[in-house]
Amino acid sequence: MLMSNIANIAVAKRYNVKGSVLIGLLVAQSKKPWGTIKADGEFRKYVIGLTENGSIIYDIPTRQSIAGNDFPNLDYITGILF
Repeated sequence: MLMSNIANIAVAKRYNVKGSVLIGLLVAQSKKPWGTIKADGEFRKYVIGLTENGSIIYDIPTRQSIAGNDFPNLDYITGILF
Protein backbone atom coordinates (compact mmCIF):
# COMPACT_ATOMS: atom_id res chain seq x y z
CA MET A 1 0.00 0.00 0.00
CA LEU A 2 2.85 2.35 0.82
CA MET A 3 4.48 1.70 -2.57
CA SER A 4 1.23 2.41 -4.41
CA ASN A 5 0.83 5.72 -2.57
CA ILE A 6 4.43 6.68 -3.34
CA ALA A 7 3.94 5.81 -7.01
CA ASN A 8 0.69 7.80 -7.17
CA ILE A 9 2.33 10.89 -5.69
CA ALA A 10 5.32 10.59 -8.02
CA VAL A 11 3.15 10.27 -11.11
CA ALA A 12 0.96 13.19 -10.05
CA LYS A 13 3.98 15.44 -9.41
CA ARG A 14 5.75 14.46 -12.64
CA TYR A 15 2.75 15.16 -14.87
CA ASN A 16 1.29 18.03 -12.82
CA VAL A 17 -2.09 16.39 -12.44
CA LYS A 18 -4.44 16.54 -9.49
CA GLY A 19 -4.11 12.84 -8.86
CA SER A 20 -3.47 9.44 -10.27
CA VAL A 21 -4.76 5.99 -9.59
CA LEU A 22 -2.60 2.90 -9.49
CA ILE A 23 -4.23 0.42 -11.84
CA GLY A 24 -1.62 -2.30 -12.12
CA LEU A 25 1.88 -3.62 -12.46
CA LEU A 26 3.60 -4.83 -15.59
CA VAL A 27 6.71 -6.76 -16.50
CA ALA A 28 8.58 -5.94 -19.68
CA GLN A 29 11.86 -7.01 -21.19
CA SER A 30 14.26 -4.12 -21.77
CA LYS A 31 14.98 -4.54 -25.47
CA LYS A 32 14.99 -0.78 -26.14
CA PRO A 33 16.68 1.85 -23.94
CA TRP A 34 14.57 4.23 -21.91
CA GLY A 35 16.14 7.10 -19.98
CA THR A 36 18.78 5.59 -17.71
CA ILE A 37 17.57 2.03 -18.34
CA LYS A 38 19.73 0.20 -20.85
CA ALA A 39 18.59 -2.22 -23.54
CA ASP A 40 20.11 -5.20 -21.75
CA GLY A 41 17.31 -7.74 -22.17
CA GLU A 42 16.53 -7.78 -18.43
CA PHE A 43 12.95 -8.24 -17.23
CA ARG A 44 11.83 -5.22 -15.20
CA LYS A 45 8.73 -4.40 -13.18
CA TYR A 46 6.84 -1.15 -13.67
CA VAL A 47 3.80 0.54 -12.14
CA ILE A 48 0.87 1.51 -14.36
CA GLY A 49 -0.99 4.63 -13.30
CA LEU A 50 -4.09 6.24 -14.72
CA THR A 51 -4.34 10.03 -14.80
CA GLU A 52 -6.76 12.47 -16.35
CA ASN A 53 -4.39 12.55 -19.35
CA GLY A 54 -4.17 8.77 -19.92
CA SER A 55 -1.95 5.98 -18.70
CA ILE A 56 1.51 6.42 -17.22
CA ILE A 57 4.25 3.84 -16.80
CA TYR A 58 6.50 4.50 -13.81
CA ASP A 59 9.79 2.84 -12.85
CA ILE A 60 10.21 3.09 -9.09
CA PRO A 61 14.00 2.47 -8.82
CA THR A 62 14.93 5.14 -11.39
CA ARG A 63 11.92 7.43 -10.78
CA GLN A 64 11.27 7.66 -14.51
CA SER A 65 7.81 7.91 -15.95
CA ILE A 66 6.43 8.01 -19.44
CA ALA A 67 3.05 8.12 -21.14
CA GLY A 68 1.76 4.59 -21.71
CA ASN A 69 1.65 4.92 -25.50
CA ASP A 70 5.25 6.20 -25.58
CA PHE A 71 6.75 3.36 -23.51
CA PRO A 72 9.57 2.02 -25.74
CA ASN A 73 9.16 -1.62 -24.70
CA LEU A 74 5.42 -1.96 -25.31
CA ASP A 75 6.05 -4.87 -27.68
CA TYR A 76 8.05 -6.70 -25.00
CA ILE A 77 5.50 -6.71 -22.16
CA THR A 78 5.35 -10.22 -20.73
CA GLY A 79 2.71 -9.74 -18.05
CA ILE A 80 0.23 -7.30 -16.54
CA LEU A 81 -1.40 -7.59 -13.13
CA PHE A 82 -4.47 -5.42 -12.41
